[in-house]
Amino acid sequence: MRQRRSHCVWRCLFAILLFLPLSISAVASQRAFYRIPSADDAALTRLPTGSRVRHRSDGWALVEIPAEAHARLPYRSEFVALVRADRDYYWVGGLRGAPSGVEVLLTSGDYALVSTPIGEEWRLDGATAPHAHVVLEPMVRAVGSAVGRAPAAVPTLGREALLDDVAGSFDADRWFRHIETLADNDGTHSRYSRRVRQATHHNGHPPPDDAADRAADWIADQLRSYGYAVEDDPFRHLLYATDGDLLAEYRMRNVVATKPGTGFHRNRTLVLTAHYDSKATNTEGWEDQWRDRPAPGANDNATGVATLLEAARVFADKPFDYSIRFAFFSGEELGLFGSRHYAKAARDRNDDLLGVLNVDMLGYDADGVYDLHVIGDRNSEWMLHAVEALSRRYGNRLDVQPERDPDWVFSDHAPFWAQGYSGISFAEETDFESSEFYPQYHSEDDLPVHVTRAYGVEAARFVLVVAAEIGGVLVPEGPPSGGDGVQVFGASAFPNPYVVGGSRPLRIQYQLNRPADVRVEVYDVRGARLLTQEYAADSPFGRSGLNAPIIWDGRDAQGEPVPTGLYFVRIRASDESGSALDRALRLHVVPSEAYLSKPKSRISPNP
Repeated sequence: MRQRRSHCVWRCLFAILLFLPLSISAVASQRAFYRIPSADDAALTRLPTGSRVRHRSDGWALVEIPAEAHARLPYRSEFVALVRADRDYYWVGGLRGAPSGVEVLLTSGDYALVSTPIGEEWRLDGATAPHAHVVLEPMVRAVGSAVGRAPAAVPTLGREALLDDVAGSFDADRWFRHIETLADNDGTHSRYSRRVRQATHHNGHPPPDDAADRAADWIADQLRSYGYAVEDDPFRHLLYATDGDLLAEYRMRNVVATKPGTGFHRNRTLVLTAHYDSKATNTEGWEDQWRDRPAPGANDNATGVATLLEAARVFADKPFDYSIRFAFFSGEELGLFGSRHYAKAARDRNDDLLGVLNVDMLGYDADGVYDLHVIGDRNSEWMLHAVEALSRRYGNRLDVQPERDPDWVFSDHAPFWAQGYSGISFAEETDFESSEFYPQYHSEDDLPVHVTRAYGVEAARFVLVVAAEIGGVLVPEGPPSGGDGVQVFGASAFPNPYVVGGSRPLRIQYQLNRPADVRVEVYDVRGARLLTQEYAADSPFGRSGLNAPIIWDGRDAQGEPVPTGLYFVRIRASDESGSALDRALRLHVVPSEAYLSKPKSRISPNP
């Protein structure tokens, strides 16, 4: 009996030894989601080899790592779930319970990480706020700060007059006619992105018409009429059954036009985006009859397309420091497919994008309080500050609400965030559960008659002003000719916004048409003077035609970094005849600590 028992023990040990390498291999190949308690760049650069950032929020990040590497994560990291090959993962907003087949893995305020059986996204229908779920994809460039990508905008002579001209050139009637034209779309009353000419169905269903392509053609024609060269940016969209069989293939396309910059930063590009596709899934029976049923999409998102078209028209004859690109995306309503394709291609090309301004639904107000929501992430905070500063002069009737919310990833700005680019999104409402949320959303009743025209005009005009300011609209410059007085031209302050303690100093430059005594001053909004530098007419910086660099370290008289906010640079020149001229520039300043401080849910007002 003892010999038999001993023999059994050895057989069990031998089996364990044989199985052990297989077990280790299985564990080694398993991946897991963890929530790490810090989302700063330092923490993300120290992740174990093979890690991927899947979502970056304020104060934490969701990472996918090899399961056996969990011991090398930061202290107090939280296990979320093992990654399963038979599940799809989504980031959702406004989760309503957990329907059959949907697993809730993580919640954070109004947002959640969920999974469904692969290919069964339909299980989320009715379980989240409308349109508030997107596929969770790896962030390609999760590490990086706005310090390195803040724009070196060039405020120029007559900046406020230029922006006044942009605002005054906005044509409200044309904007609304564009909405009506897009909602009708040559009698199809739809811009659903699967209604394209190049479509192949493998399930025996009839081919669709070309409604989406007609809309794209019309947008391209408008851009050409303003003098732009237009590019098609095609991408393939595949539709699979839940069993993995390919049901259909569609060739969709983005429509893109670029206005080349003429300034020093012409090789950097500001991208203005809006999606032109529509759907009406909130109308009963529409999903089975989309080939013939309307999806007019007047508010969502003909209002955004009309805003970009007005920007393209108004900007056509104006010089800009940066290049301005207008990108009209398809496939947004299916899951941001057009913008995901474009943002990835931009990163693959290593495009130098200054930032992205996305416009999605600017046409509805319920209570007469014209609130305009502007959403950014940590990397885009400089853009939010620019929006806030501009709102004081150009907001008019708007209640502009800049907010840092990296969890709000439900429109075409989000793929650019994932690629490491700055970007902000404009919308009438971002709370899908709000009583002000558009009642005709994703329905056959999303018609121009329901667009609050007065609100939409105010919001769209403001978007144009923001784009002109960030894109650096310029006065055609050169040494002034004629006139008896001293002239200051080529005035600029860069980088703008300026990061105190960053890697680049602030430089203030100007040129003169004749020798003059020059005083350069920096003030805060209360009028306190922070810098004074004076140069005589016979000094190098007072002579005619010299490009004079003035450097400020971003500190006050006590040597402390100035707080975040709006500042002013004044350049005063006076010549021997007694003629004097002042030039004023606006300057956005952010201390480097502000980028590393505790995240805020709302951008604090400038002092």
